[in-house]
Amino acid sequence: MVGSKRPRVVATLSGRLVDVGDPCPGSMHDSRAFRQSGIAARWAAHYEPDVMGMIGDKSYQGTGIRTPYKKPPGRELTDARKACNTALNGIRAAVERAIAHLKCWKVLKTGFR
Repeated sequence: MVGSKRPRVVATLSGRLVDVGDPCPGSMHDSRAFRQSGIAARWAAHYEPDVMGMIGDKSYQGTGIRTPYKKPPGRELTDARKACNTALNGIRAAVERAIAHLKCWKVLKTGFR
């Protein structure tokens, strides 16, 4: 998402935080922040073609990460693609929980002295 201040994270399917990307200055699209944060370089082997190693939301389309299908202009998604999106979003819920836990850490809000 443009203007997003969300951290770029890698988490396990159980919601355990594994890696956090470096902060990116200013407002930028998630796919660009993914590359600039260092996450893309550190985890490149996990999102190559033919490897189901990383998933993300729709804003990461085009990065090599598996993402939900977008609705085609003027048409609906097929039932099969809707089912794929539902399954993928269920898996992504663990990552969203990891992000929520990360945001709750007070040191990230106030800085470390």
